[in-house]
Amino acid sequence: MNIFAAIDIKNGNVIKAFAGIRSNYTPLLINKKDFSDPFCLIKTIKRTLNIKKFYIADLDSINGSKNNWFLLKRILFSFKDLEFILDLGINHPQKLLSFKNFKKKEFSLVDNYIFIICTELLPNIKNLMKFRNKKNLILSIDFNGFENQWIKRIKNFSVFKQVILMFIKNVGGRGVNWRILKKIKKDLSPKKTIVAGGIKYNGDVRILSLLGYNSIIISSFIHKKLASMGEKPPIDFTS
Repeated sequence: MNIFAAIDIKNGNVIKAFAGIRSNYTPLLINKKDFSDPFCLIKTIKRTLNIKKFYIADLDSINGSKNNWFLLKRILFSFKDLEFILDLGINHPQKLLSFKNFKKKEFSLVDNYIFIICTELLPNIKNLMKFRNKKNLILSIDFNGFENQWIKRIKNFSVFKQVILMFIKNVGGRGVNWRILKKIKKDLSPKKTIVAGGIKYNGDVRILSLLGYNSIIISSFIHKKLASMGEKPPIDFTS
């Protein structure tokens, strides 16, 4: 199973996500210890859980208020041995170009990241099709009440490198939407799909694997693992 540890960043800090209600997000605490420093959290997850893949959402960039791009640049340079998928709220090729211009020449020294295009910020599929090199992009289908207009076009999404099924209302370990996952796998290969939102038990991961899904994005599940481990030695959480 490919496990991506989810990190939501707001105002330069890691925050705790729950049910997609971003206004209620608070700095991340685990066993009353402050893990709002993304560098500290990434190092801890890598060391104790042997996870080397990360999903980072820049909530400020998604909301269009500001961004944490300088912080992301430092993270990518500091952890060149890790793999990152970045959700920057990209809803137009111009925003993608803006980040590429921001990274400048020295940024070309790292290639450990890939961009996410999320349907949450796209008005329709025509806007999605404006993006070039789709095979080098990940599409996130956001289940926020408007997902049906995207699901009916799901065969069009095979051109993307991977597709995230983002069950935003289930974020925080609120349960997996098994009905949707069983239905969608008929039209979109589970091997090309990343499931995000609702996973809270080891049993959930095993069932997903049995259904053919081999990639997940989790946060609350990881926080519980870290809380239960304390100072125990590293374990291989990816097996």
